[in-house]
Amino acid sequence: MPEPPQANTESLNSALNLWQEAVEKASVDLDKIVNNSIKQLESLGQDLEEALASELKRASSRTEAILAADVDELSSGKDELQGQLTEFERQQVERMLTIAQEARARIDTLVIETKTEIMEQFRDNLKDLTRLLENPRSGFDDMEESRAASIDEVVEQGKQKTLARENEAKESLARSADELGEEVAGAIAAGRERIDQKLEEYGKGFDEKIKQVLEQLDDLGSETTDLSSAIASQGVQRIEQCRDKNETFLGDHIEDFSGSVAELKSKFEKELTDKTGENLSVHSRRLEYQVSEAKATINHVTNDANARVVGIHKSFYGQLKRLERRYQDRIKRQLAKLETVMAQERAIPTDSKAMLLRSREELCQRLETELKARGGELVKSIRKQVEQLEDDFRRASSSSSERVDSIRLQTIESLEKQVRIIRSELDRINKSFRSDLAQISSELPEIEERGRVAAMSVAAYRASMLDLESD
Repeated sequence: MPEPPQANTESLNSALNLWQEAVEKASVDLDKIVNNSIKQLESLGQDLEEALASELKRASSRTEAILAADVDELSSGKDELQGQLTEFERQQVERMLTIAQEARARIDTLVIETKTEIMEQFRDNLKDLTRLLENPRSGFDDMEESRAASIDEVVEQGKQKTLARENEAKESLARSADELGEEVAGAIAAGRERIDQKLEEYGKGFDEKIKQVLEQLDDLGSETTDLSSAIASQGVQRIEQCRDKNETFLGDHIEDFSGSVAELKSKFEKELTDKTGENLSVHSRRLEYQVSEAKATINHVTNDANARVVGIHKSFYGQLKRLERRYQDRIKRQLAKLETVMAQERAIPTDSKAMLLRSREELCQRLETELKARGGELVKSIRKQVEQLEDDFRRASSSSSERVDSIRLQTIESLEKQVRIIRSELDRINKSFRSDLAQISSELPEIEERGRVAAMSVAAYRASMLDLESD
């Protein structure tokens, strides 16, 4: 009777030993599987980090190269614009100087011609007076009538000649002023067109560069998504191979982890698209605002220039009118003096020829001195007016050049600000991307801990199942 219980105990001991060995082997296998899965997850995480770091380095190097090229192009465009502006200013100054020289030469020729004509008329009148003084009896009968007629003719001729000269001077000055106004308007329009063309070229170039940067960012995002998808597919395949060896519980946790990674990736892509859209809208608004400001300033400058040119024309026309009135008053005074001299000659007795000769010489000297003084005054006044016109034109040209320089500086500063803003936005995106990567890497220990807990639960589950089977 005692032999059967010994056989049962031996069989039970052997079964227990076999069960313990199987449990130990299963635990060892589970530990190996868990360790392998953890190592694979760590290798996948390192591969992802290395790939993302390399892509970020490439993107940063590309953006730095693009920004350096943009800065070089902007500096070269700035130098070209400065050279064109200096050349334009030099051409305008040369044109104004040539026009002023031509006007001065015309005025000098008109003054010389008027002087010669007045001297010729004066000599003719002196000849007539000497002839009458030598033979006064022959002309006593009709002396007064002939003198009055000659004086009227001289006055009418002088008036006609002065009016003709004044009209010619007015026409020449009006032509020169119109030509100058047309040249100034053409120069302003050409400068405005050049500035608009340069601004359009800079705007187009900047938009193209922004498009290139966005395309490069899109390519980078597509490359990162492809790499992440490829790496994720490889990881999924490896995890599936491990899942075939392990239990379903560990596979469920791995699928949850892959789902969380996909969600993070989708969130990051959405944030990138939203930020790029916002940056594009803000940049387009700023560019439109800068363009509107530049157009408003250019219109303001053109309106000021036109108003100044109109004011200069009006002032010049008023000065011409005043000069005409002064010349008429002077001519009237000279005629009155001639009439007084003629009256004095009538009052002189006929016998005193020596007195007549002396009075004639004195009269000639007085007339010559007065003519010289009046001619000098006329030349001085005309020179002063020409100098005033030159000063006005110089002031107008200097103010226009200063405004063009200020507009150019404002546009350059706005472009530099926009470049700095783009750089800051790229840095901010890079920082946010790195922070997301750091957050994902910080979550890896939790995932590893969850895997270990799952492995321990699987081991406990197998032990409980073996206990149940043994029972």
